[in-house]
Amino acid sequence: MKQIFLILFTFGLLSCIRQTENIQLLQNRVDSLESQLANTYKPGFGEFMSSIQVHHNKLWFAGQNQNWKLADFEINEIKESLDGIKKYCSDRPETNSIGIIEEPLQNVTNAILQKNITFFFNFFFIFINSFILNID
Repeated sequence: MKQIFLILFTFGLLSCIRQTENIQLLQNRVDSLESQLANTYKPGFGEFMSSIQVHHNKLWFAGQNQNWKLADFEINEIKESLDGIKKYCSDRPETNSIGIIEEPLQNVTNAILQKNITFFFNFFFIFINSFILNID
């Protein structure tokens, strides 16, 4: 009986040691993957701004031609780029004042949803000016 107990105790002890080794191996893999993830590509501020510029131009022409479906798409692309700036470029000083753009951007969105070309033009120019003031 003592021999069986000793064998089971030894087996249990060895299995605990092996599990600790597995945990350490897994932790090393996690650390390695976190390091790789930290060094992966992240878009820069200029890339976001270039994207915004393209969508801004398309937004203007869509609104001018009262293509509200395209205008809605383009305004949402601009919003996604601004979200990307907040996420990936939070260390930049320009990002801290990006909130200035949100109200004019929402006003342009509302003009698009209302399909009101007069409001669109008025709010679009306010949006442009707030954007220029924020970046300068």
